[in-house]
Amino acid sequence: MKGLGPKAGGVSGWSLIWAYLFIGIAGVTGFTHFATKLLHLTGAKGYLSHPWITLFALCVGAAWLLAYMDIGRKPRVDRSPEEKWQIVQEGIKSGNVSETCRRHGIAPNLFYRWKDEAEQGAKAALGGRSAAAAETEKDHGIRQLERTLGRKSLEIEILKNVVGE
Repeated sequence: MKGLGPKAGGVSGWSLIWAYLFIGIAGVTGFTHFATKLLHLTGAKGYLSHPWITLFALCVGAAWLLAYMDIGRKPRVDRSPEEKWQIVQEGIKSGNVSETCRRHGIAPNLFYRWKDEAEQGAKAALGGRSAAAAETEKDHGIRQLERTLGRKSLEIEILKNVVGE
């Protein structure tokens, strides 16, 4: 499935934001007008007779509070390696990764990261080396390449000096 692209996607995203903003303002304004008329019709006096701006501010504050409470982040769950392995196995066996992720409350990209880590660990274990040993071999190879690059750079500088004289 192909998306809208960066320009059309950006325009549609901003359009949606502005639409929500205007709908929200219209709703708050309508509620403020309704509450003002209702208080006026009931004959509210003293403490209950507020100007419309107070009701507007109260409505906006309540909306922000409810939105904040509704979209609060879920607490992070630290899972043991055994739990991660069980979830990965379940997703692979069922063939439905989305349903498995929903059931356990994780994002699909986290599932695939765990799956890749499990595959890397299995490959390292079957190769007779631990993952840590494989990393140290990689680091050793990187150091060797860096030394070789340094030597070659030095040789180039020496040749430039000889040719330049």
